[in-house]
Amino acid sequence: MLLIVAALVRAQETAPTKAPPERTYSNAPFVHRIVLLDEDGTPIRPAKPGEDAAATASNKPVSLAKTCGKCHSDYDVMSHGWHFNASEPGAPQGRPGEPWILTDPQTRTQIPLSYRGWKGTFQPYDLGINDFNFVRLFGRHYPGGGALADSKDLRFKASGGLEIDCLICHTRDNGYDAAARATQISTDQNFKYGPTVAAFLGKVQGSAAKLRDNFDPTGPDARRAPKINYDASRFDDVGQVVIDIVRRVPNERCYFCHTSIDTGRADSKDGNAALESRWRHDRDVHLVKGMLCVDCHRNGADHMIVRGYEGEYEDRVKDDERSADSLAGKAEISITTLSCQGCHYGTNVMPGGRNAAPRPLHHGMPPLHFNELSCTACHSGPKPADAAMLVQTSMAHKLGLTRRETVDAAAPTILQPVFMRDPRTHKLTPNRVIFPSYWGWMDGDKITPMLPEQLTAAGVGDILGAKPDAKTFSAMPTALTQDQINKVLEKLSTAPRPALKPADVVTARGATTNPTTAPSTSPAGEPVFVYGESLYKRSGITPLPASIGAPYAWPLAHDVRPAQQALGARGCTECHTNGAPIFHTTIAAAPGVIVDLSRGSAAMQVLNATYRLRWMVIIVGYISAAIVLLAWLKQKLATMGTTKQ
Repeated sequence: MLLIVAALVRAQETAPTKAPPERTYSNAPFVHRIVLLDEDGTPIRPAKPGEDAAATASNKPVSLAKTCGKCHSDYDVMSHGWHFNASEPGAPQGRPGEPWILTDPQTRTQIPLSYRGWKGTFQPYDLGINDFNFVRLFGRHYPGGGALADSKDLRFKASGGLEIDCLICHTRDNGYDAAARATQISTDQNFKYGPTVAAFLGKVQGSAAKLRDNFDPTGPDARRAPKINYDASRFDDVGQVVIDIVRRVPNERCYFCHTSIDTGRADSKDGNAALESRWRHDRDVHLVKGMLCVDCHRNGADHMIVRGYEGEYEDRVKDDERSADSLAGKAEISITTLSCQGCHYGTNVMPGGRNAAPRPLHHGMPPLHFNELSCTACHSGPKPADAAMLVQTSMAHKLGLTRRETVDAAAPTILQPVFMRDPRTHKLTPNRVIFPSYWGWMDGDKITPMLPEQLTAAGVGDILGAKPDAKTFSAMPTALTQDQINKVLEKLSTAPRPALKPADVVTARGATTNPTTAPSTSPAGEPVFVYGESLYKRSGITPLPASIGAPYAWPLAHDVRPAQQALGARGCTECHTNGAPIFHTTIAAAPGVIVDLSRGSAAMQVLNATYRLRWMVIIVGYISAAIVLLAWLKQKLATMGTTKQ
């Protein structure tokens, strides 16, 4: 045994150490004239016109893990960054953010999904969505990495893994087409070919979507796999390619995944609801002043991008302490000054004023407001109105992809701003909200949602209405009648459960983000329909338990409005009046379902109702103070007279 241990120690001592990452440590950009490598690490060098192709040259797609990782040897560290780590074991949660939303207008389905396990979202595995199908549905706006790059799901043999695509963010010019990458992923299922096509390095022939589920890349069918025809003009005489790479990511690169457009209310009569009216909207005040998104949303080599919320530093400390290779003490405390309050006011341990941020004085505002309201309550998003407004986002509404037809109320239905207490800070905060809507199987107090394709396979399409064209971005149809719902539930109760195809099996990885039992068959229970805030059964309608049907909300941070456009800039009664939108917002939870969310305490409601009489209270206060002062002076004068005598 001692000999074995000694041998292992010597092997570790003699094992080659990994080369440190290459750095220039200069603010000047480094010209990336580089050799491209494929997934095997083989150089890619297409033949020039009239030149014979080298026997060792590769015609496989570019692998950015190999190409970028050749110099950036800390690629493994980068690959655990916030944008890539959601599907990893024990992935950090952080403050709840925008979920992925499984949407199908015909079946009235909108289900918030997240690998991170945010409360109110569903784990994709629990619905029977394996890694491959997740990429097919949402890879269009996902930079790759994590389980989606190395999953063992069957169809990945044909499509390849979704590696981290560094060029999505780090290209400076228009030499990268993210929409072309999205087409390769969602339509052709050419996952690993996307970066090559998007960077205009070559064109792909063939579609992995046409390959059989049992495709073997080393078998006789390999000849049918997609192939790359490289553009030889992009390569110089030694096989290098120039790519315009930048470290500080331009805002335009962020927008593909992080655009949001206010579309107003669905019943708007003044034209504000039109998507085309977005030219009327002002940009975030920070961007108007010339800042970049990455000035606040920074990251180091680990790519753990700063999200900029109060308590983020404490979250990172906890994540570091529970990490497998404990990183306790590694969290960077300076990120405390990259939240709104930290940047403009500083913290107990760090000064504020970053990027020349002014220190707001808030003249005349009682300090109580800063204990009860977040900065975003007054400064972020559209001003609250009597009815919550619709918003479209890149992740939910496929913004960035071309279309000929869409509507302002395109599904899924996301509403803003809805003011709610932040469970972390207990401050009133504006949120975006979605009400889950789906058919499912209820077993005890648990409901497992059904996928839309499982529902239509049961033959209920005629009851639900025509399925919209996949290329049409349509609104959620009108509410189903009670008779329609009953017919669907009856059909589901007698229809055979659909068989699970091998390509749809969830591959167990032992990750903590996996469900307790990855579903291999349809769940047990009775069919139900969750809609708005109601639970529909064959036996009748019941209110939906809060633990099941609570709307999923995530804080709204942008666009930030300047002081003159802040909530309350026109006077206290913008908030302190009976029925003020900040406390009373009517929400169309679903077509035909209106909800009135009141977010103020009973005492606050009384204050708001009587606030217009504040002038009377002030006058009474001044008179009372004057009476007290006169009484005090009279007493003092009497005392002075007694003393002299």
